[in-house]
Amino acid sequence: MTWSHAGHSSLFNPGWLFAHSGLAEERLPERVLWSAADLDEPPTFDGPTVMEDDEVLYRVLETVWVSGIARLRGLPAEPNTVEAFAARIGPIRETHFERVFNVLSRPDADSNAYTSDELAAHMDIPTRETPPGLQMLHCIAAEAKGGESVMVDGFRVGEDMRRMHPDAFANLTAMKWTYANRAGDLDYRWDTPHLILGENGELADVRLASFSRAPLIADLEKTGESYRALRIFLGMTYMDHYRMIFPFAAGDLVVFDNRRILHARKSFDPATGRRHLQGTYVDRDDHLSMMRTIRRRRDRQQAMKEEMA
Repeated sequence: MTWSHAGHSSLFNPGWLFAHSGLAEERLPERVLWSAADLDEPPTFDGPTVMEDDEVLYRVLETVWVSGIARLRGLPAEPNTVEAFAARIGPIRETHFERVFNVLSRPDADSNAYTSDELAAHMDIPTRETPPGLQMLHCIAAEAKGGESVMVDGFRVGEDMRRMHPDAFANLTAMKWTYANRAGDLDYRWDTPHLILGENGELADVRLASFSRAPLIADLEKTGESYRALRIFLGMTYMDHYRMIFPFAAGDLVVFDNRRILHARKSFDPATGRRHLQGTYVDRDDHLSMMRTIRRRRDRQQAMKEEMA
């Protein structure tokens, strides 16, 4: 290519030109929203294979993009297995929780998660500007009676609400609520709508965790309609129609989009045995980065095979 200024010439590698052309735009599959009738348990993969095979890891990550959730089975029921899996995707997202946190019933619990009580459908860490993208929970022990996991596709609930209750949906996309976590030396808070839309009007994030939500501060005429809209959404997350319910087994690992899939738990009886999960987080951009990396490596290998043929 010869430039008009001073006749300067530049040479570009065809591969570089292709990589930066519209032909190489993001190739992400369409997301599929689900209810319990569509998906009654997480799409499941062999855990040891995922830990060794990048192509199977790609299918896991693609499934999480499409459905919001995937499950690995047959992993060692040992501490820090979840950290090893997270490292297959990208850097762990550090938060005010431990790098790898333990979900156990504790007598001095400072969170409902560390009790044996039922948990309502929620996402983790709504108090931050950008909550973690992916959450992983690995089961080390599942001896206690009860404690089934509950997952809800927040995007499906939101889209059904958009269709059935458009005014309430519009309220939840516009009204900002405060999520707050104030304990010890920490004082996190962030103002956000419960439903966050992307540039094309699609649902991009669901921000919901009732136990971290501060009282609404708004004009009086807006307060009532905002609580009514929130009550509709919360009520829908309790409907059996939307709730995927399944038990954990030792060695299971569930990975899900924390800003799409709302997770909950049924109560359990700690007197009947141990229940121990370990969890950690990875950001969405690392999820997508690993998908692109594996895909680029695959494309390069395929091109080399074609050149040699």
